[in-house]
Order: sequence, then structure tokens, then C-alpha cells
Amino acid sequence: MLVLSRKQGESIVIDDSVEVTVVAIHEEEVSLRLSGSVGSDGGDTMCKRCDETITIRENIVVTVVCIRRRRDKCIVRLGIEAPLEIPVHRREVYEALKSGAPLRDPRKRRF
Repeated sequence: MLVLSRKQGESIVIDDSVEVTVVAIHEEEVSLRLSGSVGSDGGDTMCKRCDETITIRENIVVTVVCIRRRRDKCIVRLGIEAPLEIPVHRREVYEALKSGAPLRDPRKRRF
């Protein structure tokens, strides 16, 4: 399972065609919007609590791993289970890959 942290308004892109966006984060639940080719009309918004899942198509499962409050920021951790051949990216990484922009190696420090 790949686990990604997201704040309100941030997204995950799955298989270049499905986008999962964090619409709102509450104390015990998160509102998520699914858009793209998800097997329905798309644009569905749903509320999920920790450990609840969303199944996309037949082979992709998104789980709300936990909801955290750090200082004044809320963060949700989403777990994605998908076959290895299906790409999963944070929206900002997906856009950088599509534009051809060079990605910074997180292991290298900038001074």
C-alpha cells in the first residue's frame, strides 16, 4: 500500500485518468471527490472515516488511513492499493512529469 499525506484542496492522480481530491477535513471524517473515469459519471463526493475504503474500478482501493491535526493544519493520510503497472502520483508530481520539468532528488540537499 502506498500512503500519501494530503491537505484540503490537494489531489492524487491514479492511472492518468482518476483524480481523488480532499474537499474538506473534519475531526473524524474527510470529504473526498472522485473525478475522471471512475466507472460512474465522475465528480462524486463522499465522506469517509478512518479505515473506510473507496473501490475504484475493480483493482484500485483508496483507504483513509488516518486524519491528523498538526498545529492549525489538518492532514489526511490516504492509502492506495493498485497493481504496480498503474501509476499513482500526487497532483503536483503528476503535473511536473507531464510538463517535462526536471524533478528535484529529495536525497540531495540544497545549501
